[in-house]
Amino acid sequence: ICRKFYLNLSPNIIIMASEFVDREKEFSRLKKIVKECSKGKGNVVFVTGEAGAGKTRIVDELGKYAENNNFMLLKGRCAFGAESDPFLPWIDALSLLGLEYLFAEKSPGVEYVFVVDNNTSLLLGEIKREEVGVDTQIFTSMLGAVQDFVSDSFSKFGKGKRKLDILGYEDYKILIDYGDFVHLVVVISGAENNFLKNDMKKIIENIEKNYAHVLKKWDGDLDTIKGIKNFIEPLIPKYDISSLNPKLRREMIFRNVSEKLVQISKEKPVLLFIDDIHWTDPSSLNLLYYLSRNITKSSLLVCCAYRHEDADKNLINLVRLMEQGLWDRII
Repeated sequence: ICRKFYLNLSPNIIIMASEFVDREKEFSRLKKIVKECSKGKGNVVFVTGEAGAGKTRIVDELGKYAENNNFMLLKGRCAFGAESDPFLPWIDALSLLGLEYLFAEKSPGVEYVFVVDNNTSLLLGEIKREEVGVDTQIFTSMLGAVQDFVSDSFSKFGKGKRKLDILGYEDYKILIDYGDFVHLVVVISGAENNFLKNDMKKIIENIEKNYAHVLKKWDGDLDTIKGIKNFIEPLIPKYDISSLNPKLRREMIFRNVSEKLVQISKEKPVLLFIDDIHWTDPSSLNLLYYLSRNITKSSLLVCCAYRHEDADKNLINLVRLMEQGLWDRII
């Protein structure tokens, strides 16, 4: 569980609200937190005080310091009167990276799955949702488009592992991920998410772990690879979104955002700042609490500023919940 730091920037402690020099003690502590985060100790920081106490000023200085130490800086702001807009500050912060899709209420529904041999381009296994309404002609055309794309891609970049490709085809998205011997094609409705992407990687790893000796010199004998279908069959029921209730969908969003931010922080430390969190919605607060429990071994630092006189009961309750035995006060 990560530590939480409460920075009391009340004017009766910081005498000159517009001058940063009076806060060296607090800023030194913040710099220490940034350094710890860069070494893999994720954290959540609250900066609070009355209006005009200089919260934004100290956070701006923190942002400059973090960027000078190779951090990626993301900023989101809550808006007065927008408390009914789910995840507004998070979407604002992550839109710079094109990650709005992480908050899509409609998660992906897996319609088709194919496993294709890299060398021969032959199907090694396929499954589809029984009730899917795509006719055979569209299915055949879709498969042909995928084969053409993969063939062109192999000719340009060679065969083997590389980043996932995403294609659009009518009302569907086609996700293609690559292994040393096979590529996995998943056709979805809705928005892709990290769970599905991670599952695709795991499926490829398991297929190649169990069938590499066959695939290296595969002669087209389907009997030798018929067990491959067992690895892809669970995707259909797992991503049957019609069966998910709103609570589970919201949980998927939390996990999506958490895993993506942690993944990004592995490449470059991240400081994510949310201003005026006293105006935020309950879903955003729940996401913040979820992150506080799941980023402790990452290089992600989340900093939230709020006016304590405007904090509603949801924010106060969250602060109290996160405070229980975990709080360092800096005054």
